[in-house]
Parts: sequence; C-alpha cells; structure tokens
Amino acid sequence: MLGQHPEMYGLLETGLFNVETMEEWWATARRAGLLRCIAELFFDDQADRSIRQAEAWLKRRLSFTTAYIFELIGERVAPRTLIDKTPAMAFEVAAMLRTDDMFPGARYLHLLRHPRGQCESVMNHTLRMAAEQHAPPPLWVRHLVLPDGPDARTPLLPPHRANGPVGLRDPQWRWYELHNNILEFLEGIPMERKLTMRGEDLLADPDGGLRTIASWLGLSCDDGVVEEMKHPERGPYSFVGPPSARFGTSRYFLQQPALRPDRAAPLSLDGPLAWRADGGVFAPRVRRLAEYFGYA
Repeated sequence: MLGQHPEMYGLLETGLFNVETMEEWWATARRAGLLRCIAELFFDDQADRSIRQAEAWLKRRLSFTTAYIFELIGERVAPRTLIDKTPAMAFEVAAMLRTDDMFPGARYLHLLRHPRGQCESVMNHTLRMAAEQHAPPPLWVRHLVLPDGPDARTPLLPPHRANGPVGLRDPQWRWYELHNNILEFLEGIPMERKLTMRGEDLLADPDGGLRTIASWLGLSCDDGVVEEMKHPERGPYSFVGPPSARFGTSRYFLQQPALRPDRAAPLSLDGPLAWRADGGVFAPRVRRLAEYFGYA
C-alpha cells in the first residue's frame, strides 16, 4: 500500500540488512525478492533473462556492504522514498541497529497484528506449505513456530491433525519475542522517526490510516493519492515472478494481491488457542504485551 504512493517505492523482501556484506547475503539469503527488484530496476523487467542479469550484477558486487547495495537502489528510484519491509529483520536487534547505523535518518513503521490472528496465520501457512510440498515447511517458516519458548515441549497439533508437520511449537512465543526485539530497538529511535500502528485499524479505516502515515512522513495525502494506495495489486511486484524467482514475499498475497479488509475482524485474547492440543491460552506475558499494544 505504501509503495503505491507516488513519492515512495516499495521493495519486495530484500533481506539486505540481515547481514553486513553481500558475500554473507549470497550465502544465506532467500534471494528472490532482491533479484526481482534488481531485475525490474536495472534490467527493465522481471523475466528469467533479467533475473539472470540481476544475479550477475549482484555477484560482481559481493565485496560490497549490503547497505551500499541498498543505497544504489535508492539512487535508482530517487527522489522517491525507498521502503524496505523485510520481516526477518525483527529476528535480531542487531539487524535493525544496522539500518539506523547505515541510514541515520530512516523512519520506522512498527506494524502490529493481534497475536491470535498472527499465530493462526502462521500455523495455516505452515500446514498449507507442508501439504503442498509433501515435506516439512522451509526453515524460514519453521523459525516462526520453533522458538525456544518456556513451553518448547508443548504438543501443538490437535489429534485430528496428527499427520501434519512434526515438532512444531506454540507460535505465540515468536510473536512475543519479535515484538520485544522491535520495542528494544525503537527505544533508541527519536519519537519523530517512529510510528506504531495496528494492522487491524489500518484495514478497518484505510483512508485514515494511510493519511496518518503519509502525514508523518511529510508526504502528500490528497484523495487521489490515498485511493491509489488502496490498490497494492497495481504495484510493480504484485504478481508471481518467473520460475527462477517466483516470490520474494508472501506467495498467497502474490497469488491474490488485494487489500483485504476482512483481516480487520476483531479478535479476543481470551479463550483456548486453536493451535494448541491441550486447550492452552495466551501466556500472561504474551497477554500483557498484547494489552500494551491496545488489544483485548
């Protein structure tokens, strides 16, 4: 949505700030997001031929820092404001600190989701991927449900889904850990450079929420601009890519890219959790953090 603002440019998930050098990035990153962005911006489209050119372009720059690559992309889209939305940055405070060290004027939008909705989505995503691939979900997905939480041995799948992926744990602990990491990082960021918003509020009132964000960024927010921002499906990356770089963000969004106001439906912190085999509820510390964010 933000990338549809004429003064901003939204990238796929680049993973650039998860590590310091491009050599590290090449060895560890999920590459599709950055490859598609480089192909689009430097080689005019996202066809397989352009993806191969993007790979070669990046290989020639393996000795560079990841921040320098981000700067090159920023120069390419200037004067538009570049948006990075790699969720994996929240796994390590060091990754977020790296962004502020390299780009001291950066602004940070902390986007929230109710822990029940987040955890249910993670579990549905995990089980769906396992069913589609007839194998355990990839490591990056399992990271969302395999934290070292205080109940790390708690059975997760109810009996009627016992044939699902094995070894899964309660994803509420990852929700808790990631938001704690973000809060720790944001403590050192001046008030004028950070904004927290609940995703449900944005979806329930996209006009108001998008105007709030644009105003905070000092950007125009007239009716025409806000209307365009409500059409993420029009973005340059809002489709499944070529065989060599198919995704780069949520595959389910790319398969059906659209604003989804149904995600704004109210949820409760009370009651048993659908992904728990033992009828467990939110842990007290998870509940307290969710209440701090205004959830009930």
